[in-house]
Amino acid sequence: MKCYGFKSLRGILLLGLLSIGCASAEMQVLEEAKAPLLTGEWVITEQTAKPLFLVPSCKPIQEGTTFKFTPKTLEVYLGRSGVPCNVYNYVITDNTISIMKYDMIWLCKYKLTTNYLTLISSNFLALDDSNKSVILDKRTSSVQDIMVTFKKK
Repeated sequence: MKCYGFKSLRGILLLGLLSIGCASAEMQVLEEAKAPLLTGEWVITEQTAKPLFLVPSCKPIQEGTTFKFTPKTLEVYLGRSGVPCNVYNYVITDNTISIMKYDMIWLCKYKLTTNYLTLISSNFLALDDSNKSVILDKRTSSVQDIMVTFKKK
């Protein structure tokens, strides 16, 4: 059995670090490429469940609600209000948006085209069941997953 010395171990560590650096750089490129497409104002046109609210306390989330994405934050405007009901930080990776506030992180899957954005979440977009007249769309694959579609303003 051949014993590999310190030089081989150093080479393996160097390759490992390079791999991590390349993966990190690739993720950064993905974020930078998608952020400009996401930046702007998006208005809800469809949702698979009604009524909704955003954790911790933005409601009602419904058709006409505006999500404004800046390069680093998501601002949520209810109706024609000029003041956001909440502001969140976010990070884009692959097909997921991590939305953050204080020490909480919510994950949303998303689909993005030039004019449409779809968010799918089981925890950020929540069903407001304080109102007993809850409407569920039959397309919802799971009661827990809520899908909201936006059109770019």
